Amino acid sequence: MYRSINIYAIMLLVLINLLACREPCLDMDVIEETTEEMQSWYTNSDIITKTASSSIGISDEVHLIHDFQNFGDTIWDDCGNASESERSTVTYDFFNFPFYLETVFNKQGEENGFKFTVRYNMYSASYKFTSETSSSYNTIEYLTAYQFNGTTYPEAFKVSFNQTQNDSEIKELVFIKDLGVIHIVLNSGATIDLE
Repeated sequence: MYRSINIYAIMLLVLINLLACREPCLDMDVIEETTEEMQSWYTNSDIITKTASSSIGISDEVHLIHDFQNFGDTIWDDCGNASESERSTVTYDFFNFPFYLETVFNKQGEENGFKFTVRYNMYSASYKFTSETSSSYNTIEYLTAYQFNGTTYPEAFKVSFNQTQNDSEIKELVFIKDLGVIHIVLNSGATIDLE
C-alpha cells in the first residue's frame, strides 16, 4: 500500500513539474495580424527600376534587387502552434549617387519579432511593428498620411539618419507601402525623388 502511494505521489510531482515548466502559447492572432500588416509594406516585386531625379540636376536609373527568404525555421510552442520566420529585402542600386541603400522586413516568428530596418552605407534605423518603437538614434517614424508631388499616401515611414554629417549624405527618406523609397533629403537640403 505504501508503495502504491509513493508511485502516485511521484507521478503527481512529475505532472506538476511538467505543467509548471510549460511555456506560454504563441499569440497566433497577434502573429497573423502583424504578419499581414508587415507584408502589406513590402515593395512590389514588379518594381525593378526607378528613375531618380534630384534638385541639383543629377538623374539616375536605380535598380531594385528583391530578395525574399523563408528561413525554414519554425518556432513551436507547447500548445501546438507554429510560426515561421521570413525576410523581404530590397537593395537600391544607385549609379550616380554614392549610396548603399537597403530596406529589410524581418519576421522572427514570435509576437515581438517583427522589424523594419533601413540600412544606408554604415548607418541603420529600425522600427518594431508590435511595440511601434524605433531605434534610439537613427529613427523611423510611422506617418498616417504623407503628401508628395500632389498625391496623398495613406501611410508612410519617415526615416531620419541623425548621425550623418556630410552635405552629400542622406538626412531622411520616405518609404511608402508597396512603392518603397520615393523621396530622399540630403544634409545639404538637396532632394532626390524616386519614381
